[in-house]
Amino acid sequence: MLKAAEAGKSIGKAHRSFANDKTKMTALRCPDGTVTASRKGMEKITHEYNSDLFYSHVHLPLFEIKEDGYFVPPVLPSEIRRAISSVKNRTTPGPDWIRREHLKNLSPVLVNTLARLFTKYLSECKVLTQRKNSKIVLFFKKGDLHSN
Repeated sequence: MLKAAEAGKSIGKAHRSFANDKTKMTALRCPDGTVTASRKGMEKITHEYNSDLFYSHVHLPLFEIKEDGYFVPPVLPSEIRRAISSVKNRTTPGPDWIRREHLKNLSPVLVNTLARLFTKYLSECKVLTQRKNSKIVLFFKKGDLHSN
């Protein structure tokens, strides 16, 4: 694209031609520094890399299943932090006037308290009247989405 810009040609055409180029991966460097060109070897390296990248290092505590067979996995502090960090910057605060910047700077003690409260509310199927006006988004956890 730099060559197209310097020559005074269309950058859009250069970008499209670059995007249309389909190249195949011919070799892949292993973590130990060796290069492999076999398809099986590249698949193995890619699988190991993605497994390490997406492996969950969070160990969940054990919990008991209630008589009705329904249980709620605990809300983790890391989930609270991730939810806070996913809020857009400079958003308008809610009726409680708490801004994202305030939530980002919460101490670990308060984040742990929020996690315990959300776990309690979900397990008891209770919602406080103040929370009925708030915007809370539940994320599915690992496992079967349709199991109780």
